[in-house]
Amino acid sequence: MGTSTGKVRQGDAEPERRGRRGSRHRRPRVASRRLSPWLAMGAMLALASCGGDASSPTDPAPAPVQGTIRGTVSVEGNGLAGIQVSVSGAASGNATTNASGSFQFNGAPAGSYVVQLSNLPDDVTFSQTSQSVTISAQAPEAVLTFQGEHLRTASISGRVTVGGTGAEGVGVTLSGDGAAETRTDGAGQYAFSDLSAGSYTVTLSDAPQGLEFSDPSRTVTLAAGATVTVDFTGAAGAPATVIITGITGIPSGNPVNLASIGGTIAVQLSVDPGSHTLERIEVLVDGEVASSQTLGSAAGPAAGASDGTDAPGADLAGEGDAPAAAPFNLSLPINTADYDPESGTPRYLNGSRELQARVISAAGTTFSATLAQPAVFNNADVLLSQISSSTEANDAAGFLWRGGDVTVTYLPVLYSGNTVTSISSTFFGVNRTDNPAVFPRTAVGTVNSTVNPGTNLIANTVLSSGEQGPSNFRQVRYESVPPVILTDFNLTQQLVGGIVRCCGNNWVNPDYEWQAGAPSGSDVVAGTAGVGGLTVTYHAGPAGISNAELAQRPAAATPGEAGLAASQANTEYAVVARVADALGNAALQRLQGLGMNPLQTFGVDETPPAAQRAVASGTTFVNRTVFNADLGRPWTGTDQIQLAANEDFAGFSAGPLALRIRTLNAGGEGCSVGATAACLPVQVPFTINIPNTVPAGAIVTQGYFVYEGEVFNQAGLGSGTPTERWYLFDQTLPSGGNIGLSGTFEAGESYTFSTTASDNVDLLDAQFTLEFTGLTGSTLDVFPMEARQLLGRPFDENLTTSAQVSSTVDFFLAAVETTTLGVPDGEGSMVPARWAKFLVRDVARNQSISRNNFAAGSVQGGSSYTTLPTFAAGGTFQAQVDPVALCVLDRGPCRGSGVREATLRATLTGPSGAVVNPFDQGVRFYYGDNLPASFSGGAGIGNRRLVGVSNSPTTSDDGTTRTFTWEVTLEGPVLMDSGWNEGDPLNIFVLGVSSATGTGLSGTASVGDITLVNIP
Repeated sequence: MGTSTGKVRQGDAEPERRGRRGSRHRRPRVASRRLSPWLAMGAMLALASCGGDASSPTDPAPAPVQGTIRGTVSVEGNGLAGIQVSVSGAASGNATTNASGSFQFNGAPAGSYVVQLSNLPDDVTFSQTSQSVTISAQAPEAVLTFQGEHLRTASISGRVTVGGTGAEGVGVTLSGDGAAETRTDGAGQYAFSDLSAGSYTVTLSDAPQGLEFSDPSRTVTLAAGATVTVDFTGAAGAPATVIITGITGIPSGNPVNLASIGGTIAVQLSVDPGSHTLERIEVLVDGEVASSQTLGSAAGPAAGASDGTDAPGADLAGEGDAPAAAPFNLSLPINTADYDPESGTPRYLNGSRELQARVISAAGTTFSATLAQPAVFNNADVLLSQISSSTEANDAAGFLWRGGDVTVTYLPVLYSGNTVTSISSTFFGVNRTDNPAVFPRTAVGTVNSTVNPGTNLIANTVLSSGEQGPSNFRQVRYESVPPVILTDFNLTQQLVGGIVRCCGNNWVNPDYEWQAGAPSGSDVVAGTAGVGGLTVTYHAGPAGISNAELAQRPAAATPGEAGLAASQANTEYAVVARVADALGNAALQRLQGLGMNPLQTFGVDETPPAAQRAVASGTTFVNRTVFNADLGRPWTGTDQIQLAANEDFAGFSAGPLALRIRTLNAGGEGCSVGATAACLPVQVPFTINIPNTVPAGAIVTQGYFVYEGEVFNQAGLGSGTPTERWYLFDQTLPSGGNIGLSGTFEAGESYTFSTTASDNVDLLDAQFTLEFTGLTGSTLDVFPMEARQLLGRPFDENLTTSAQVSSTVDFFLAAVETTTLGVPDGEGSMVPARWAKFLVRDVARNQSISRNNFAAGSVQGGSSYTTLPTFAAGGTFQAQVDPVALCVLDRGPCRGSGVREATLRATLTGPSGAVVNPFDQGVRFYYGDNLPASFSGGAGIGNRRLVGVSNSPTTSDDGTTRTFTWEVTLEGPVLMDSGWNEGDPLNIFVLGVSSATGTGLSGTASVGDITLVNIP
């Protein structure tokens, strides 16, 4: 916690006030001023001079003193929290001490102060509760200490009785906020005086045998000056007994010879609790606790530990536990050979020992028994050893092996009382007389112990008595023999799907994995198996350094990981394989020449090769070309494109190309060129003509053909993401289902039309239209109800071969009325809707139509536009187009004067004040396609396609004529695949729709206003 701080009020100054910029003046004033805790901030701590002098206004004012007053309040060395501290004098303030008894005031101006304590506890006294300090520029900090003492005026006394008679000599212990011990006098009385206020516990101990106390411990709270009486009443009962019935060996369980005891023994005990609640049982050796057991109930104790602590799982007895009414037996273990693991000092030297057993009751009463015959401990001196090594590892069978330098630390444990004067040890013929004994690998040499070694580490000692001391014999599995390399390390070819990707003429790429040509090794040397666990690491660098120098470089799985830069030749780098066992014993082998990689060096190529495409004959195959004879793009067996390899200095092998050609259609995915059913790429020569390889026979399968080709050089570098070309050959029409037409169809109402569509390869889009027969003298006129719905994604892996299509028409067009020079032709020219038609296209632009006629009388409503005031007043409705050459090409620059888009307009013109906009359902813009009736449902000029709908006309009015204008933009690329030829004119149609009539009013632009150019 931080130091508590306070504020001090300043009584004779205020901050200086600023006048105009560049000048200052002071005005004396009496004002309240407080010091801030911790930090002086802003004007609150700024001090003005209390007096003035005749110095020039330009003389700098002396900086005010910002002093600190801090201190501590403690009682007998412990900080006292919550004490109020006040400061008065040159300034004033208040604070409260924190948990450590600290307080602090900052920002104290120069002057004298009195620091006063208040709110002190009743049970403490201070020699002084106020102190005076002075703050000045020379002494800006004052540190105070207030030290107090507890008032020791309380006491605890009482009497210990048994049967109404005082019990003499009973130990009484005081703990808690004070500690003391005493014994009862002849009357059983005791007393503790001069106590401070606090909490204390009074506990009986060392009660005479035969006495039992049900509550031997009490806790009381004392106030200052209080006297509390704590009495204890006991009862005489049957004494507890413990008998040593025998000593047996562990783990044999057989009785031991008391004249010669060694190792771990079990002391057998018979215990009778009498009328006491037993808490603990102990076995002592020469008066020192050697083993013990804490009792939790009469159910029977757990086995005790041999180190003088409770046995694992033992329960501690609490107050109120039922006494062990019945006798019971138990055994406690003692390790007579116990020793200090750091120094080797035995806990018990050999010789005669007194064994004693005792039980302790919950009231602290002790009952004991001593073994009549002395026990003679007789353990043999031993020499222990601990081995460490530079490396260690387990073999496959779990045996521990060591390698490198071996260090053996010896620990003599001498129960005889002698000391060791010398230790000599031998390991694989190497002798040492020091401890620890170090056996360097260089001294041990190249050795390999067997999986089941004999004794190969021997140590002998000489005692201070001059006699031969204990010895130590160990079997250590040790290996310093490197593995044997069985096969060479080479640069090998790497195959991916049967295609050679790497490597030739000792060229590799940064990601080439050395493991592809890894050597093999064995850890069986001269018929003796070692630790095993062989690993191979690779270390690459300049070709001019030795194998050992290469092996010192960091291990790397690839040239890139080794940090090797691109080289200009295949002789710049070398690499060694390091074959090591689990202990780090290693053999090195430099890269060997073999086959298509004959050198012991290599080069690194980082530059990918290039795949060139060239036209072999016929037509260049643009990606995503659609072959459809009806569109003027038939599939021919002579049209070809070549893939060829173009390489840098690494060069090529004989077959650098990887190629596969997949087919996709409604039947699933197939493979025209490729290996196995998975259509893995196959290796092909330097150039290959495509798609001349497809098909093998005369009939071309309809569907997508996906060409994926990549070029690989001798370093294994590819030309990048496989060159992918999509081609579509499809001359089969999609199919559309029947449109269910039932009931009546009211003009202006909302209706939903639905049907199904399917295709042999991939659906593109669909559209519902209405047909009005004889509207313009042609066989039929088609007005789409909506824009085309996209059904699939062209040239995508996920084909759409079937779809459920539905469309909701918000405003049913019951009839269409024609115009002549913009004037409605009247009721006689009204053409009702005769057919509902569903047009579906596939990605190859094959189109099919399913038609269902409206039943006689089912289409109802609709009236002529001549009935509307706008047209009765002479209004006209016409289509307008600015003459342009519209560029149909969807990519690349337009040739000549072609433009990418054209603006289509519809105008309604009439007398001001009489003409209003009747087309509350907007104006729709259409163009007529040029597909012949022989093409997949093409129907000449009558087949119209929706460009867009305009609902927000602009209005102009010159006071005589009012004009409403609707506009949409037609983008040239939307006209692709509509059967157009270079220079064809485009017909534009407009259709205004009014809810007042429930019909549409048709208008036509001049033929030839838009000319189509740049037809792909």
